Amino acid sequence: MKGLLGRKILVSCCENAFGGHIALRLANVGAEVSIIYSVKSGQLKSFSSDFCAISVDDLQSSLRLAGEADTILFLNDPITKPNKQIGRTFINNHLSALVKILRLAARYGSYFIYASSASVYGKHRYLPIDEEHPVEPILQYGAVKLAGEHFCRVAALERGFFYSIIRYGDIYGPGIRGLGEPAVYLERAIKNKPIIIRGSGEQVRSFVYIEDAINSTIEMIRNKPSNQIINIAGNEYISLWHLANIIKQNYSTKGCIKTANNVLLDEMECCINSTKARDLIGFYPDVDLATGLYNTYNWISTEINV
Repeated sequence: MKGLLGRKILVSCCENAFGGHIALRLANVGAEVSIIYSVKSGQLKSFSSDFCAISVDDLQSSLRLAGEADTILFLNDPITKPNKQIGRTFINNHLSALVKILRLAARYGSYFIYASSASVYGKHRYLPIDEEHPVEPILQYGAVKLAGEHFCRVAALERGFFYSIIRYGDIYGPGIRGLGEPAVYLERAIKNKPIIIRGSGEQVRSFVYIEDAINSTIEMIRNKPSNQIINIAGNEYISLWHLANIIKQNYSTKGCIKTANNVLLDEMECCINSTKARDLIGFYPDVDLATGLYNTYNWISTEINV
């Protein structure tokens, strides 16, 4: 791909499907990729031998090697998590790793990309939500991501390197299980369990398929827009009730739809405006929701051996 051949790129974190797929894609188009990991997972071991792998705890002893990167991607924790999954360990690991890796960008003048989340916006003031919308997270996950944005901005201001922040919508697709309505609803449908909608079901989302999120991130690397915050989300707005019905009709033989008490996450209307990404990097989602759900259904079915 033009603009990527021979580029030296450092990617953290490759323990998740999102970061791992980006590292592989970049390597396949001729970039020189090194990866930073925090936990040795089975997924990481499956491809880490193809890259120079550096532990986040060993960055100081690997500064020369890691510092050669002209671009650094911090892709830790790209999928929104409910409050019950956020604790001191998550917060400390996320922010301490970020600070360590920002030091590399500061020392070597690397272009830095931070994977944030549309959850930083909190409850909507207006729709669709663009990058000028107030940031008032109501989830601890969103608060952590927003803190990370501030760390990036301050580090870049102090040390003079360029950065960009990507606020992803709800990422779904092959490689993602247990988080996000598409994955959760599909797995319950496959197992013929009730699809549970929390709240009224009228909450609207703009899901983004993992491949589109990957492509947009790679375009950010290629184009290197300076000191920008951009939204990346799908262009189809769908209520959770509509999503559940689509999945029930197409992928469930015996399941039903039930409702439950809502939680903070369900009060958020995540209709995200990605016009700025279109103007800056030519982003436009290639995978529609129907195709994305079909691909995700096939992947989850394989994972659980249905």
